[in-house]
Amino acid sequence: MSDRIDVSPNLVHFAKGHDYNNAFNNLTNIIGENIIYGSNNMIKGGYKCVCFSEAPLPCITNGLNNNQNYTKYSPFGIMTSKKWLFSIGGRPVIYQTEEEYNLLVEEKK
Repeated sequence: MSDRIDVSPNLVHFAKGHDYNNAFNNLTNIIGENIIYGSNNMIKGGYKCVCFSEAPLPCITNGLNNNQNYTKYSPFGIMTSKKWLFSIGGRPVIYQTEEEYNLLVEEKK
């Protein structure tokens, strides 16, 4: 285990919604259906992805929300181990420019 507070062995998927009730309902749907649906918003290649935060819980006690204004990320979420998610094919996201994307070999797109 690392001594760094910004590194966690776990990942969190935060339920989204236009308000707290909607986000909570989305969380209960995730639990009830046993599935998290991915999105292809801002994802190249038409793939669908599910977003997880690597931030440790002590750093995100209120979720990924802004105390001044409600954001689409609520304090409701599902946590899993990074090791398990990687074992089923999960991988880190790559943030890059369009020019950098075009330089990737086809297998990485």
